[in-house]
Amino acid sequence: MDGERVGIKAGVHTISGYSAHAGQKDLINFVKRMRVKPSEIRVVHGDDGAKKALQDKLQQIVPDGRVWCPAD
Repeated sequence: MDGERVGIKAGVHTISGYSAHAGQKDLINFVKRMRVKPSEIRVVHGDDGAKKALQDKLQQIVPDGRVWCPAD
């Protein structure tokens, strides 16, 4: 990075049962079925109204987590 070597400490995780083209209902069910709920969910795809609606519904499922829509 910028001429400096940076070690990469990354892992790869496979998530089964997930589709990049899932609708809101499928995404909500996906999170509901998680045994361990995520501490953070980023909603990054869709128009602003749809992202906000999904954010609100997911926040109800993970009330102790952070569900947010990063700025584009």
